[in-house]
Formats: sequence, structure tokens, C-alpha cells
Amino acid sequence: MEDAFKNLKVLVVDDSEFFRNQSRGLLDTLGITELQDCEDPKDALKLINRNTFDLALIDLVMPKMNGIELVKEIRRINSSLYIVTMSTLEIEKIEVDSIDAGANDFLRKPINPEELKSSLEEMIKGMKNE
Repeated sequence: MEDAFKNLKVLVVDDSEFFRNQSRGLLDTLGITELQDCEDPKDALKLINRNTFDLALIDLVMPKMNGIELVKEIRRINSSLYIVTMSTLEIEKIEVDSIDAGANDFLRKPINPEELKSSLEEMIKGMKNE
């Protein structure tokens, strides 16, 4: 299954450089090399408008625009992008709200590598069923 990951194009959106680097490292261990990241949700929207991504990893707590608002904006312009939201907050409502906004999955930070891999496997299964 990990061979299927190597061709994925991923966007990581997180205002924390630490977590962007952590996400980059985890994705790299799964063989994903086509990766862009940004700290500003408005920059993320520009990137999504100009590029084709398979996956977006989005932090929920960011200044300027929170992750739930970003997910809603993305869904207005791209209904097929697989979105995984992330947060260090242990509040069930934030997870539910992100899924209701249009995210496909939610991961608690720091990200567990096996949970990320499992989410990507679900994404690949969905791509094959389309």
C-alpha cells in the first residue's frame, strides 16, 4: 500500500513550524515527496486554486482563519480533495465540527504515524472506488 502513497500530492497547512516539520517528516517516511506547506490559510487557498493536491493536512487552530473556516472555503472550490484536520486540543466538539464542515478525517497532534497511515489507506481506497 505504501507504494500508492509515493505519487500523492500533499499540502500541509499549520501556523506552527514545528508541526509542519513533523508532518513533513511523517509523510516522508511514508514515501510522499510531493509536498508543499504553508502557515497561512489564505496562502493555502491560493495554492489549492493553482495546484492539484490529493490530500490536505490542516491545523484547526490558526490565526487569521481557523481550520474549520478553511475546510468550508476549500469545499466551496474543491469537493474531492481529501482533508484531514489536526489539533492538539482534546475537545470532541472540534473534531465533530471539522467533519461537519467537510473534512474526511481528524487526527490528534502530535500525529501518531500509524493513524496517519490508516487515514491515507482509507483515502487510497476511496480513490480506487471512484
